[in-house]
Amino acid sequence: MASSVPLDRFNPAEYDFDHPPISHRLNGWLAGLWGGARVYQPFFESRGGLRGDERVLDFGCGRGVATDRIARMLVKGGRVTGVDASSYYARVARRRLASFDNAEVVHGDVRDAELELGSYDVVCLLFAIHEIAWDCRQSVLDHLVRLLKPGASLWVLEGTKGSHSTPVSEVREVLSLAGAKEGAFELDDYYAATYRKPSD
Repeated sequence: MASSVPLDRFNPAEYDFDHPPISHRLNGWLAGLWGGARVYQPFFESRGGLRGDERVLDFGCGRGVATDRIARMLVKGGRVTGVDASSYYARVARRRLASFDNAEVVHGDVRDAELELGSYDVVCLLFAIHEIAWDCRQSVLDHLVRLLKPGASLWVLEGTKGSHSTPVSEVREVLSLAGAKEGAFELDDYYAATYRKPSD
């Protein structure tokens, strides 16, 4: 994998996630009005949905739009944890999820968070891979796979076009190196895929 970010790609190392510009905050707010129903819910259904009793990790949860959707599906005692390295987005997500008793938001580096290894049924990576700094991308994804129970699923949704995207070949490479196995997938403007942690 390349060690530097191509000039036409978003470089997370140069972006201040704790103080996003007003234009990005507005775009995020607008996307939050329709993204849950039009993007995330169909994606979750395409992965087979949730029973309702799972432990789910939403990595790079941003404003908590997808986390909200997940919490609504966990109706049988399940729980979702959103994680975001941005103090701004963690605050926004906590406000959004304040009415849920089955959702929490953790701010910080997921590798340093007090999350039990091997305890999650599903880890979600929703438009998040391109926002992980290149110099730590592999170690972050390695850790996310370690958080999964044996045989559990990692759900990936990533753009394939434009600067805020990741080539599918790169996604497959880093997740393969992390030990996850690609299963069912769809590929168009988005790469939607289910990966699994081996059961052994």
